[in-house]
Amino acid sequence: MFYKAFRLFRTVKYLKWSQIYWRAYYRMTRGRAKLTEPPKRASYEKPQIKFINKKPSMKNAREFIFFNQVGNLDEIGWQGKERSKLWRYNQHYFDNLNSLEAHKYVCNHSQLISEWISHNPIGLGVGWDPYPTSLRIVNWIKWDITHQALSKSQTYLLAQMSQYLLTRVEKHLRGNHMLANAKALIFAGLYFEGIDADKWLLQGANILNEELPEQILEDGGHFEQSPMYHSIILEDLLDIKNIFLSFTQPEAVEFHDIIDLLNTKITKMLFWLHTMIHPDGEISFFNDSTFGIASQPTQIFGYAQRLGFQIQYKKKGKLTLLSSSGYFRILYPKIFLLGNIGDICARYIPGHAHADTLSFEMSVGNKRVFVNSGISKYGTDCGRIWQRSTHAHSTLTINDKNSSEVWSGFRVGRRAKVKGVETKFEDNGGYRILAQHTGYVHLKGKPVHEREWKITKNKLTISDKVYGVGAFDVAVYYYLSPDFKLTVCGTNSFKVVNQSNQAMGLLSVDNADVSVRNTQWYPGFGLSVENLCIVLSKKVYPKDILSVTFELI
Repeated sequence: MFYKAFRLFRTVKYLKWSQIYWRAYYRMTRGRAKLTEPPKRASYEKPQIKFINKKPSMKNAREFIFFNQVGNLDEIGWQGKERSKLWRYNQHYFDNLNSLEAHKYVCNHSQLISEWISHNPIGLGVGWDPYPTSLRIVNWIKWDITHQALSKSQTYLLAQMSQYLLTRVEKHLRGNHMLANAKALIFAGLYFEGIDADKWLLQGANILNEELPEQILEDGGHFEQSPMYHSIILEDLLDIKNIFLSFTQPEAVEFHDIIDLLNTKITKMLFWLHTMIHPDGEISFFNDSTFGIASQPTQIFGYAQRLGFQIQYKKKGKLTLLSSSGYFRILYPKIFLLGNIGDICARYIPGHAHADTLSFEMSVGNKRVFVNSGISKYGTDCGRIWQRSTHAHSTLTINDKNSSEVWSGFRVGRRAKVKGVETKFEDNGGYRILAQHTGYVHLKGKPVHEREWKITKNKLTISDKVYGVGAFDVAVYYYLSPDFKLTVCGTNSFKVVNQSNQAMGLLSVDNADVSVRNTQWYPGFGLSVENLCIVLSKKVYPKDILSVTFELI
């Protein structure tokens, strides 16, 4: 009991007082959807710059498919425990309205919207939570300005949704949720005209003006440090830029300032995303990240270029240090390395953070070799808790503990702090990266984990030390991509081979017992793929060094 109480304290002490206030306020009040006047659509032009088309999320007019799980509307309806809350959220987003080939199903979509209205009274059910409401507002507006298909009654409900959202902005959560709320209010404020629309637009702009300087860090990374959510938010900002081009822009100076702010942040975010993707063109798996949720980077870059933004490309043989968000990247002609050397930046909203401090990912050519495990679910079960744990990442654990105190589905108590970061260009044309973290100093002996990466154009050596008083049980995890397997070629020595048994590199371990485990890699929600994990284990003392060297063959 006392442990749980202290853990809760270690978690809530990072919250803003405003979050606590708004959480209590929203529990005691209900949202309001009453309009000042009947909604009027503003004049607009069909967008010249097409939005990104989403993947189809319906198999036919009555069947949804999310996270590889199908649900027939006639059997599961719009509410109920037949599906998870996240699945239900996606059902209420209406992403399919703007999916590939959606133009073939305009009549079906119109009927689906009418059915949603009749089965989801204002303010009742998960569909009226602010986040799905925000995404639904945007999707309905995108669909209508493309197809001019919303009826008068549907348009009226759209206005009511916008007014309801105005009274339920997620000030208790903040982070990416508030940016989604702002986007919806801006879309609605431009799509409609009148007193209510002016309020929506102003509130959305005010949120961006307040949140973007804090949430988008100086190096361009979103402060929740997830490449997946970074991609989602970047697309949101591009959509906002695009929607301003489709409507007559307000004359007020503050709205022109918002456009300037968007341009600045988008440019930096594009650079960050380009830095954090592997040579295969897909995002890396740090914190809550997996494939199939955000649009692909190539789609985002293409969309940005259509809107007039330039992409800064990677330079080979160069270290890129993303100091604000806490990552580094080194790219040689064949070896690509990413490492996490940062604290949890979103102190008061760490729900998408993992205990992955000093973890890394590496590609050779266009193939991932060393990876983090990714995610396949949300919720509070043991699978979700394990996927956030240190044990699911290519890094080190001490005494079988997590480096940061991740718990439940979206909570973090005690947090690792990174210190002693050093970067050096070596005489051999390689780089040396060194960092320590304090995530284990609460344990007996106050251990501190130090990791050093030494990399050249054809070799990577990772060395781990633990400083403290006494001995510590250490395990170091190296997760292999499912594209590769191992063949033993000596004591603590392995060949890394592809599925055709072609050797790609030689892996050698020094000063540790080695085992190879069958594990799972999670490339999407509801997906798992078998892979291997190399585990180094030893009882170490402060002078011990556990090292792994990977050299191209």
